[in-house]
Amino acid sequence: MTHATPLVITGHSQGGLIGLALASSGRYTVDAVFTIGTPVGVVADPLGVPTVHVAHPEDLVPALGGTVRNASGTTWFVHPDPRVLGADAHRVENYRSSSEAVVQLGDPALQSLESRIHAPTVGTATWFRAMTSG
Repeated sequence: MTHATPLVITGHSQGGLIGLALASSGRYTVDAVFTIGTPVGVVADPLGVPTVHVAHPEDLVPALGGTVRNASGTTWFVHPDPRVLGADAHRVENYRSSSEAVVQLGDPALQSLESRIHAPTVGTATWFRAMTSG
């Protein structure tokens, strides 16, 4: 992988912030950024890069970010199903049904982006998970 290798960056919570910062750095070729449960107002959307943000209205973490800056994409607020409140609204597991609901809306811009990233190419997915210990 080089700086010219096209990337689709995804992230939950602080992982989304890191993804937005990497996409905005100009050091990588970023095709799209998807975030869930991220306080996206903390880091501006990368200019010229399609972005999709999914947040639960019940999740306090996205609200901490304030207003989305340099919005070049779409922010979807979707209630979790089943409904959860408090810290449970922020759990990544509770964003699965919300993300699927956004896909089912049939937004043409989202469908176009999805078809681009599902192109018949060879790629590598790398998963990172940060955890605290002690």
